[in-house]
Amino acid sequence: MIFTKLLGKRALIQQLGSTVISQGLLSAANFIVAFVLLHRLGDGQYGYYVLATVTLILLSSLQNAYFQPSIIQQVARMGLNERKIFIGGLIYGRNKIIWLLCGVAFALDIFAWYLNVFDAQIAALILVGIVSAVSTLYREFFRGLLLAHHQAPPVLRADFAYVVILVAGILVATLLPYATFFAILFLGVAALMSALLLARSTWSFEPWERFSTFATTAGLAKDGAWSVFGAMVHWSFSQGYTYMVAALLDVSAVGILAATRLLLMPINVLSSGVNQSTYPMVSRWHESLGYSSALRRTVYVCGGLILVFAVYASFIWIAKVWLFDAVIHKKYEGQGGLLGLWSAIFLVMAVRDQFASLLAVRSRLKSVGKFTFVSAALALTSIWYAIPVLGPQGALVGILLGETFNVGGLLYLSLMEMRPKRVG
Repeated sequence: MIFTKLLGKRALIQQLGSTVISQGLLSAANFIVAFVLLHRLGDGQYGYYVLATVTLILLSSLQNAYFQPSIIQQVARMGLNERKIFIGGLIYGRNKIIWLLCGVAFALDIFAWYLNVFDAQIAALILVGIVSAVSTLYREFFRGLLLAHHQAPPVLRADFAYVVILVAGILVATLLPYATFFAILFLGVAALMSALLLARSTWSFEPWERFSTFATTAGLAKDGAWSVFGAMVHWSFSQGYTYMVAALLDVSAVGILAATRLLLMPINVLSSGVNQSTYPMVSRWHESLGYSSALRRTVYVCGGLILVFAVYASFIWIAKVWLFDAVIHKKYEGQGGLLGLWSAIFLVMAVRDQFASLLAVRSRLKSVGKFTFVSAALALTSIWYAIPVLGPQGALVGILLGETFNVGGLLYLSLMEMRPKRVG
């Protein structure tokens, strides 16, 4: 009822529904992949896969932070011909940047292996990780582009192909020697196939100008730099904790944290999907109805997410013993505490994503970046001192502190936007 009143238009409800289904598919696939790798390879090898995917999350976050805010705002304002030139310039500039960074990463990896910084196995994992990163970035760019145009059905079809290829590839990878290597490789193959479908859908829906220049991408640098800064800083504690856990404990501890997180990933993925759908709409609400209305509707979205999350988390908490025994097939020390901390973290992150989108529409990326930097400093300091005392739970305590402070800052900034502007 609340979402019907909030969204109103049938098209938006269809958009949201398609995105939720898409995120459900991705969530189910991630669970299956994690389950298979965890049981066939163990906590250690699964930990290496988690480290690779965390790095992909960072790169995707940086790309989305640089391009997505401008895409969403400009698509809502531009005419067809303007959009063709704008999107064409973004694609051209993005491709130049990605291939340049890819070449540098390849060279650094080979050079580091030559100097015996790490062995051949790690060097091979990094190389295949670079390949998968290029495919993943390609997929994420066109996925965000279609969602910005409110084209959720093509995204759903591409996500379905991604899920099928990924799950089949992971099942094959676990039967091969060097399973982690092939698991990361098949992750890249699935992303590439999905990306090709997304690119074709984008071209058939709204062809872009093939001969645009790099100037379009470079023109995003002013706002994009602050957005990238905020995304990188936020990743440093929300995902980067895995590297601190691996350094202070071991890679197996990374696998333990990832395994306990599995039970709550569906609601986290749902939250991300809702944010992807509402982000373009927040821009439209802001343009047509004003900031107050956009803020009020953002609060409604958060309320709906909190309600759904509370129901799901309650079920998981009640059934946690059975889930660990019958689904995860593993028992960990302090697994109840880990599950409770993950629940609190994902709840706070759901609220954070919605208000971050609202402030991005208001072009308050610099202020958001500053609050995120302080949050990261608080989180990383807490993680560093808490892990030796609390073990893996210490990492989650630090993340929760950082996310809570971050949400408090975003709420403060959102309310400050309500103040009437001074006239000089």
